[in-house]
Amino acid sequence: MAMIRSMLAGGFALAALAACNTTGPMTVKRVQLAEPVAVTAEELEPIAFQRGIVSIRHGTPIAHFPGQFGTNSPVRGQLCNSEMRAPATLDWTSTSRELSGWDDEIGVIFHDVMRGRGYNLAGDPNQLFDAQRDLGKARFAVGARIEEITGNFCNEHDLWYGLPLNRYSGEMYMRVRWELFDTLQQRSIANYETEGYYLHARVSNSGITDTFLGAFGSATEALATNPGFAEAIRKGKSATIQQVASPVGDRLSIPAIRKSEGSFADHTDRIVDAVVVLRGQGWHGSGFVISKDGLIMTNAHVVGDLDKIVVRLSTGVEIEGTVLRRNAVRDIALVKLPIGHPHPLPLDIRSARVPERVYAVGAPIDADRLQSTVSSGVVSAVRYKNEAGYEDIQADVDIHGGNSGGPLLDDKGNVIGVAYAGIGDSTFSTGLNLFIPIGQALESVNLQLGPEGK
Repeated sequence: MAMIRSMLAGGFALAALAACNTTGPMTVKRVQLAEPVAVTAEELEPIAFQRGIVSIRHGTPIAHFPGQFGTNSPVRGQLCNSEMRAPATLDWTSTSRELSGWDDEIGVIFHDVMRGRGYNLAGDPNQLFDAQRDLGKARFAVGARIEEITGNFCNEHDLWYGLPLNRYSGEMYMRVRWELFDTLQQRSIANYETEGYYLHARVSNSGITDTFLGAFGSATEALATNPGFAEAIRKGKSATIQQVASPVGDRLSIPAIRKSEGSFADHTDRIVDAVVVLRGQGWHGSGFVISKDGLIMTNAHVVGDLDKIVVRLSTGVEIEGTVLRRNAVRDIALVKLPIGHPHPLPLDIRSARVPERVYAVGAPIDADRLQSTVSSGVVSAVRYKNEAGYEDIQADVDIHGGNSGGPLLDDKGNVIGVAYAGIGDSTFSTGLNLFIPIGQALESVNLQLGPEGK
């Protein structure tokens, strides 16, 4: 609970003047939960809590320590706030919007509440080992944005000396906006607003924190009882993998390039000439020319949401390219140059073979100094990643951040894959790197090879 405690640090603000506590109670909405939605884990897609943030300005009062509660107040305690001076308030003192991750206090509450309501949870923050691995199985990620908090607290005082004991009872209302993120489509698909209320009737040293977490748990219960939320993650109701994986754009055809013969070394200059750097604001990736009219293939995550992107040729000349289409699910994008290119790379849509020799070309780490880097290795495996039939070529070719979108070529210089991921950070390769087979890359953007061009 250290994170929540630190965000409530500073506690209540007490005036220095020796005046009686005239702070009145906050208006706190008491929420009644709806009837539970009947669900079972088997009928729902797996979900996981991703993170929580707070949209409350630093210094905003979120609760009062009233001088008098009134007869209708459910908050009780011994000599409540009797020696406190006005104004007596609990202020939101955190300057960070970040509240908690999936394995912190509110993540554990989300997991336990949803599990108790019959939902299918991926990962378990209470698990000692492999929890992060299981978390990756979630079809949907859920985020929480706390937008409003109101509450009233009693700081119990000593009967004999009249001093505060720092033991609290209290009530709290919380309004939360939830965002549902489809990990397959890589986009948010729905928002839900819920309210929660919690009464901490028995005084305790952790009363303020317990009431805060209880109110969040109540808001989570409200999400669990929301029929629209349950329906959005029901199996067969959300977009299927096949639907999401369907090719984007109208059918487009480009002339096939005659396949290379001989060795990779025979074609190195031509290959390097066809590999480019794509630059955004503060990042870069690689790409390669696939047609003489200047069509470039790269990763969707390299171009992001840009419509225009700077393309640097191997000569150092920079040209603005237009993003024609992108398939975020298979992580492929097409960029069109306003000029042609004499040396597009030949594409070979055959299956990769273990352990054939392969080469990667790109701009690892530093786009200025390391453009046109060539590295080699072997195909380690061909792995199927889901029921849509996606394949990954696994190879021990040494690639790093910046290689994304660059070509994987066979020992004759034909492109058989597109670099897109690896295990390790951006500056350290473990030799476990993944490439999209070129045939699936073409299919994902509805691109086909026509007859060989001249």
